[in-house]
Amino acid sequence: MSSIVCGVNDVENTVSAGTGSDIRVMTVAFVMPMMALAAIVGFVWGSWIGGIIGAALWVGWLVWWRSKHKGKFFPRDVQTGPFVITLIIAAIVFFVTLGIS
Repeated sequence: MSSIVCGVNDVENTVSAGTGSDIRVMTVAFVMPMMALAAIVGFVWGSWIGGIIGAALWVGWLVWWRSKHKGKFFPRDVQTGPFVITLIIAAIVFFVTLGIS
């Protein structure tokens, strides 16, 4: 009778770059829909034109984020600079949204 050995712990983790990087990716995944609030804020402030400008800013952020991470929305290693800038922009959009409600 042969025994079956499951080498789960023997395999190197090639998906994660560590807990800190995983937390950053999770934070970006949470903040990314919040960035779409720019379109809603723009619509509230400036009707259709403001909504179009807000949507263009959101798409611009998406393109910028992807270009900073070599074509990936959720990279293995999140760079500190774009991560901090994204959190600042998301906080501004969040507080502006609270202000207009």
